[in-house]
Amino acid sequence: MDTLCIAIVLLDRCYSIKPSIPSKAFKIYAIGTLFIACKLTSDFTVAKKSFCKQLAPSLSIRELEKYEKIVLSLLTYDIYVLSLPSVESYLTPLIFQHSFFKTLSEEDSEQLMCEWQYMLVEIMKDCRFTAFRPSEIICASLWILLNAMWPSRFVITPFFYLCTSMDIEGDKENEFKYLKRFNDCIELIFKKLPSLS
Repeated sequence: MDTLCIAIVLLDRCYSIKPSIPSKAFKIYAIGTLFIACKLTSDFTVAKKSFCKQLAPSLSIRELEKYEKIVLSLLTYDIYVLSLPSVESYLTPLIFQHSFFKTLSEEDSEQLMCEWQYMLVEIMKDCRFTAFRPSEIICASLWILLNAMWPSRFVITPFFYLCTSMDIEGDKENEFKYLKRFNDCIELIFKKLPSLS
């Protein structure tokens, strides 16, 4: 799933740089970004021959290499993507150092992690979430889950600040803008998973 998310981000970058890409060329950029994403993750062993055979049977290895070069050239080889799973693996240990989580029973901790992982997998399937930074998705989804399990126990502000990429405290205009983004992310998660509402 990490591979697909990275491919979508790279494809979105291609269209941001060159919005005039014709629809008939979509295949070039879709396959090119997916192949690059496969190389960036560990969940798919990349061999050009097997990639073509499994994902694009009508494509030759030469064409695959050409598509990859077109994408890399357009992106000027800027293919670094901060993916959702990598952010989750970084933030989770920090979040779970909070005293509240240390008081949870093993059963509650396991339930929380299982439900959170389920939410993140469902979110990663939906390309609408590429509008948000991975840290926003992580913090919004965790806040929703905690609020569902322990209503009114947690205020939203620390979660919002945790995923903000800049020091905005005191900057009311930027604070409002980022808070709106955070609330938009929460709203989209509720739309994706209505059972949490």
